[in-house]
Amino acid sequence: MSAVVGALALGYGFVAFFGDDRPEPTSGPTGPADVGELQFASVQTQVGKSQPFRFSRSFDLATLQVDGRPAVVTDLVGVYLDPLLTMPAPDVYMETFRGPITVTPRDTALFGNDEVTGTRIPLNVGGQWGFSDTYYIAERRDLATGAPLPEPKVTAFSVPTVAPKTSVAFEVDSQGVGHFSWDAIPGAEEYYVVAVEKMAQLTLFEEGATVSIIGETADTTWSTIEQDERVQEGLTGAGVTEFSNGVVSTNYPFRTYRMGEDWAHDPAAPLLVETHTTLMFGIVAKTPDGLSPISLLGEDIDGTLPISIAFTAAKAMGTNGNDVHTVAQLPTRMPVTMSDGRTVLRPMRYDVDAMVATESILGTQDATGAFTQTGTDERYRVGYTVDGTLLVGSYTLDEPDLATAQAGVRTVVARVQAETVKNGAGESYSYQTDSNAFDPHDVSSTAPDVGYPVSGTNPLTTYLAANLVAGEEYIDLSAYLPGGSMMTTSGISYMDAFREALLQNPFILGKVSMEYDEPSQIMGVKYEDYDSPEERAAAQARLAEEVEAVTARIITDGMSDEDKVRAINGYLTSSAEYDYAALDEGLLGPDRYPNAWTATGVLFDKKGVCASYAAAFTVLARAAGLETMTVSGVTLDSGGRHAWNKVLVDGAWRVVDATWNDSPAPDQYLLLTDAQTNESRTQDSDWVLDSRVADYAAL
Repeated sequence: MSAVVGALALGYGFVAFFGDDRPEPTSGPTGPADVGELQFASVQTQVGKSQPFRFSRSFDLATLQVDGRPAVVTDLVGVYLDPLLTMPAPDVYMETFRGPITVTPRDTALFGNDEVTGTRIPLNVGGQWGFSDTYYIAERRDLATGAPLPEPKVTAFSVPTVAPKTSVAFEVDSQGVGHFSWDAIPGAEEYYVVAVEKMAQLTLFEEGATVSIIGETADTTWSTIEQDERVQEGLTGAGVTEFSNGVVSTNYPFRTYRMGEDWAHDPAAPLLVETHTTLMFGIVAKTPDGLSPISLLGEDIDGTLPISIAFTAAKAMGTNGNDVHTVAQLPTRMPVTMSDGRTVLRPMRYDVDAMVATESILGTQDATGAFTQTGTDERYRVGYTVDGTLLVGSYTLDEPDLATAQAGVRTVVARVQAETVKNGAGESYSYQTDSNAFDPHDVSSTAPDVGYPVSGTNPLTTYLAANLVAGEEYIDLSAYLPGGSMMTTSGISYMDAFREALLQNPFILGKVSMEYDEPSQIMGVKYEDYDSPEERAAAQARLAEEVEAVTARIITDGMSDEDKVRAINGYLTSSAEYDYAALDEGLLGPDRYPNAWTATGVLFDKKGVCASYAAAFTVLARAAGLETMTVSGVTLDSGGRHAWNKVLVDGAWRVVDATWNDSPAPDQYLLLTDAQTNESRTQDSDWVLDSRVADYAAL
């Protein structure tokens, strides 16, 4: 049983959805829905290098509308480099006039610029397939009627190549440098590290991608900084002065954001609709016989690399150089923009032993702007490195003498170490909400009476859960977080309470994101899968009605706890099925299949992913009078995110996994202990407070 990662961070809070935890299918899907065992409508091998593909259509393209606009050819058919249909092939030309849709290799070659000489380097042969050794043609619509297909109809084809592909690996070291490595290709003279970026619709007939060469080497390894001249100068100290940083940005070609969180919060930032781009990386080898096809990296590096200081956040935190003048102002953490645009906080590493004295010039300025020096003032400069990065800088401090300055910095170093032990090496940065962006009368400061079950292991979680079920957009946490703290007096952080509230309360429907404004202690919440609060409320009411109707049918008087569990599990596995299409879409976000991630999926639509099965079990079990918890974790076979349940049966907690019970070999994960299920998964602590995990041990 395979597993696909599916965790999604939204806004500045957290919402989780879970991926392939699915049951084994009784029959294969029609498209690339099963990531483990792909099956296609057609597979063609050893296709001619210039062979065209033609798809007949029986309707007038000019009459078809897609999302309110005239249809173009790529609404019907697309060609991709990967089986998940993520990256359009950049070497494809498509056309359709009055006749069939024709797919051919692009006449002109793909070129990348040589980073050293500036010359253009071809990456394939024009008019021939071969940039990749395998392509995937996806038909999205019925070509007889123009109606959308429930799943893409995929034709996979391979072409002969003059050189083989290789296997590419990637890892990030402790300084935030990415390292590519690959197996040698016989006869290879040089390797090009290539980036492929998905583009928006380029013309009426093309869905596009661009290619660029970001590195060249004769070796079989390459790092993300070795051909970055600015980084190399910073590392060697070339051009570094008292007033400049040695390294101010790294890994720049690996950004997958067009506007990151930090830029989006800059008051001067423009309003951009598209904030993210899709990037893939691979290796192309130059051999005496010609170019190899691209060997795409099989893993996602999105968000793993540090890019630069997050300057908007740094300004808000007072960590910019002109904001720090004394030891007391030295920050313990620095906000950093990551390669996916997120802002995270990383510990500061100060070099106390390398502190030096420096002179500041004192003087006066007259009305004409003329400056007259009156003396000098000795100050002390301390260098820093942002932990987990190559980002460095320095602060100049006003202190009585060097010894006093060094002693003060050592105190800060001790604080950094203490915070790192407590908080880990990094955490998300929460941008402050604009206090003028909402009416104070719209802020909820009580737990609303929602009329639906509300669950929480502590008062803060229960308070948040009630407000989230009610759809409150602004929630006052000042009664729970004293003095602007991030946690209660009993040590419960607002983020942990928020996560527990989301996972343990199935009536919180849809995708939820939040941001927290520390000065005002207001949590701002967005509910993103419903067009209006009224539509969301109607879905909640329908869910309540469905739960009542189902429990009335399957739960009878005199049932034991075990009988109730078996009845609920049996109802879910017999009435619902796993939503493979939602899983594949869920790799990018559950936007097209919102029900598949909540209890409404398996209860309304009769299909969903594991999060839906688990939420449905929770809401039915509680209606039947059982105590239950939704549990999150990862599967051991591939580390994919998964959700299941624990339920109290005759005083003992037991594990129930309705998703995996819905399989050709049913009910293998019914009423088990943790020891029995630990062979297939590991639970995390996102579903309940860390201190309460042991309370739900299934022994």
